[in-house]
Amino acid sequence: MKNDPAVYHDEFFYRSYKLDRTTVDKDKRTIELSFSSETPILRYFGNEILLHGAKNVDLSRLRSNGSALLNHNPDNIIGRVKNPRVESKRGKATLIFDDDDDGNRALSKVESGSLKGVSVGYKVLKFRDVMRDEEYEGIKGPAMVATRWAPYEVSLTPIPADASVGIGRCATRSLEGIDIEKSKIQEDETMTEEEIRKLIQEEFKRILPETAK
Repeated sequence: MKNDPAVYHDEFFYRSYKLDRTTVDKDKRTIELSFSSETPILRYFGNEILLHGAKNVDLSRLRSNGSALLNHNPDNIIGRVKNPRVESKRGKATLIFDDDDDGNRALSKVESGSLKGVSVGYKVLKFRDVMRDEEYEGIKGPAMVATRWAPYEVSLTPIPADASVGIGRCATRSLEGIDIEKSKIQEDETMTEEEIRKLIQEEFKRILPETAK
């Protein structure tokens, strides 16, 4: 089960972005990637925002074991991730394609336009629950703001980037095990689990009305 992609996927959240084919260097077998940003992504619990400050993003995993995959499949390694970094509130890196069948095939598909997206798999270590009418780090609620998170792998995918559909919207990874910081107001309130669940459902229906049908 260790190499089962479905099991592997359950551990992470995912975000998808558009791949810029103009940054391909065929001689060096590289492409420059933007794999994350602070753009809000709609999850089942509301808007998720990834902060990109120096203390927010842990790049150690990508730096030490940064494999590039195809469609998040750990058995389909197409290259390695070099120089992961944060610039202008975006996660960036260089993907170096392997000189083998998988790497050559992936490079060819990027050049032809068959692979159009880049997707990052990451773990959120800590959320800040920002309430409606509250502001945190310049972000207005309601939102779940990831104040500590770590990208684990970068994949090339055929999925086009769209924050309202696809991987970003349908992912329902559980919040279990994630440290969630609440505001002083929330800490002072005493609510039952049923009341909290009802508020979350009402907020989700407000953000995404079609789910109420």
